[in-house]
Amino acid sequence: MSVTMKGDLKVFGTICYHPTGKANILFLKNFRKKYRVTFGSKNMEEWGLIVNKDDGSNQIFRPSK
Repeated sequence: MSVTMKGDLKVFGTICYHPTGKANILFLKNFRKKYRVTFGSKNMEEWGLIVNKDDGSNQIFRPSK
């Protein structure tokens, strides 16, 4: 698949986009510019990429089944 479209996402800036793609990826390097990112693997509740936000909350991104 060739991805030729880009879009702007309010918090993360420019992202690549494909209108029929099953997933549109927010690049890790873009997250790292603004937030601390860790990988949780201790248990299934924490498993995934953890974006540590400025307000002290976390957003966890997990792969779909």
